[in-house]
Amino acid sequence: MTEKTTRANPSDVPLPIMERLHAIKALAEQGIDGEKVQAIAMLTKLLKKWKLTMADLDSESVDWYRYSWKNEYESRLFWRIIGTVCGWEGTTRVIHNRNKQGCQVELTAQQQADVSVFYAYHRKAWAKAQEEFFSVYVIKNKLLNAEPIRTDGPDTPRKTRTAEDKAYGDRLLSMMKGLEDGSPRRQIEG
Repeated sequence: MTEKTTRANPSDVPLPIMERLHAIKALAEQGIDGEKVQAIAMLTKLLKKWKLTMADLDSESVDWYRYSWKNEYESRLFWRIIGTVCGWEGTTRVIHNRNKQGCQVELTAQQQADVSVFYAYHRKAWAKAQEEFFSVYVIKNKLLNAEPIRTDGPDTPRKTRTAEDKAYGDRLLSMMKGLEDGSPRRQIEG
């Protein structure tokens, strides 16, 4: 005797669970090697737990999702991600907030999951890149103290540079070479 399994209605599944399922599905489709395998296994397990199918995740129903940003660069990053995920045809409907620090976008659940994952990742990566660029800018323009500031104490022995440290330093030097040589003295004198 087989037991009849009733399928869940996707609209009955809590939104955070659906968002997580869509994010895991995106990773299962676009991931690399082990992360892809793990995402497929996790997706299969969660679909079974919530009595859903892959077709339920592919549903094309749309809803409004709210996004916010802190500055112009995050805004520009967000719109590039929207264009990448939804296409550049301008078919995505948008309501801009009055304070220009966010918006509401009409997306499918899959699009929302993709946008959320990519936006979170790229905001973090952008913040790290800004820190690196600031370091390069300070060094290139000689805005340093004569003696480097040591936060680990004067008696602490220096660490041996690893291959990762060397690669990071090489990347910073490469960026530094690409910056224009500038000086406020040139503006004053010129």
